[in-house]
Amino acid sequence: MTNKWNHLFLLLAGAFYALGYPTKYFESLFITPIIAYIILFYQIHSVKSLKQGLFKILLFCISFNLTGFYWISHTMTEFGNLPYIVSLLISLIFSLIVLPHLWITFFCYFKFKEKLKGVYWNVFSLSLIFTFIEYVFPYQFPTFFGQPWMLFNKYLGLASILGLPFYSFISYSLVFIGLKWILNKKVNYFEIVITSVLILISFLVPMPEGRVKQDLNIRIAQANIGNYLKISSEKGDYRSVQEVLDYYRQVSLAPQSEFKPNLIIWPETAYPYSMKSKNLYKFPELTPQILKEITSRTGAFLFTGGYDNVSEQMFTDFEEDSNSAFLFSPSSKLTEVYHKRILIPFGESLPFGVFNKYLSQFFREIAFFKRGNKFTRFQLDNDLSFISPICYEILRPEFIRDYLNSNNQTDFIINLTNDSWYGDTSEPLQHLFLAKWRALEFNIPIVRSTNSGITSIVHSNGEESKRLGVFTRNKLDLTLSVKERSPTFYQKYGFLGLLLLGLILSFFTFVFQKRK
Repeated sequence: MTNKWNHLFLLLAGAFYALGYPTKYFESLFITPIIAYIILFYQIHSVKSLKQGLFKILLFCISFNLTGFYWISHTMTEFGNLPYIVSLLISLIFSLIVLPHLWITFFCYFKFKEKLKGVYWNVFSLSLIFTFIEYVFPYQFPTFFGQPWMLFNKYLGLASILGLPFYSFISYSLVFIGLKWILNKKVNYFEIVITSVLILISFLVPMPEGRVKQDLNIRIAQANIGNYLKISSEKGDYRSVQEVLDYYRQVSLAPQSEFKPNLIIWPETAYPYSMKSKNLYKFPELTPQILKEITSRTGAFLFTGGYDNVSEQMFTDFEEDSNSAFLFSPSSKLTEVYHKRILIPFGESLPFGVFNKYLSQFFREIAFFKRGNKFTRFQLDNDLSFISPICYEILRPEFIRDYLNSNNQTDFIINLTNDSWYGDTSEPLQHLFLAKWRALEFNIPIVRSTNSGITSIVHSNGEESKRLGVFTRNKLDLTLSVKERSPTFYQKYGFLGLLLLGLILSFFTFVFQKRK
């Protein structure tokens, strides 16, 4: 096959991989990422040079990036106020890190393949290695190989035991079984049987169930504030501020006979003015008037995203504010605040460490938020508590593990986000699709509050409540039946469970093959 056709197949494979994640036009196709990886691994299996193999991976990643993450260039323009051509170049550079584990695995394979000739590598050992590298390697927008299994959310009972990595492990096993057959025209029936049994067990293991602890009436306000209005209000334009607050007042207040909320939720950075939590703790009378009005008229807690001025210096433009979440009691008193810990590069900071302070003088449109350093647990009066990762923090399984394990008891998660920067693209659907895994892994409901959609509740089995779609201005009134829960096996031990399983399967497969 000519290089031209090889390159075409790689570009097609990258697009196939992207189809495993939802778009505006159809849901995840599930099987396409597995087909895509079979094509990719077949192509790089017999490359003669390191350069040739890396080029093949680059073609695959460019195609996946431009097909699945086409919204990145739009985001850079909106979020960072960068020229479109600069945004497009940055989005192309993102192809280098969209699937970072592929580079390191191929590099190691190419460097050591001569030394490892004659060594028997079974499907499970390869799958464990690939899954481990994928799991530990840092991502900007985590897209793990096993995520398309979410289509079968009601049957993923092992997610609370072995987490998302188990389903990446299964997908890799299917890839390497298929690749063995294509390359050698042989199959190892032991590996096929074990993989089939693992899938069957996952479908048969029941979801964890708990007794209902309390019912909590939640009102989620989706005000659908456009980006230009949002930026104008944050710069202090009085009319813009009033318009934004009027929208939130409108969707937060309703006749009490219809629905009496215990908790009202506003999304990420909903309140446009910067607050100073240190002062609010000491002087509750400084609570903004609109927040006092909402809490006093409804008698509910108000949980809102906003900006917390954490600077100890006067008149500084660098890391003055933190992207934060505030909980106000029915008496309008600030009870607790969380500062976002994982910042979005080129939107909330730059990835250049100590040089950011000097670069901030040239990139005036980037926020340069102060990074948080504390895991906050929010407590309600009715003995219910929650944590609140902001935006993409919900996509990091290890981060959520650490957050949950830092607190004695957490009943649910509130994920505040603002996806309006991504426009009319597939990003809101992908963001929600990937976030659902945390509900399965930790057996915990996720309340998702967004500025412009998608707003909903994801239950602990991955099922979703009714939702507010993209670019809708409305409120969502829902009763969350909070169940008693304890830390799942995956919350306690993380990747350790799959590591042990993978080593056991690798050992027995090796023994079986030697006997055969």
